[in-house]
Amino acid sequence: CFGATVDLVETEEACRAFMAFCRVSRLLARDMMVPRKRGGEARGLRA
Repeated sequence: CFGATVDLVETEEACRAFMAFCRVSRLLARDMMVPRKRGGEARGLRA
């Protein structure tokens, strides 16, 4: 069973939660590069 709630959250927090969900559900590769919020550099996801 999958339950979901809807709350107002900051974009960065929502992005982190979504990326964590994708990582544990194996929708995205662990070594995928994601853009940083500032600076324009990319970084790998940390396990």
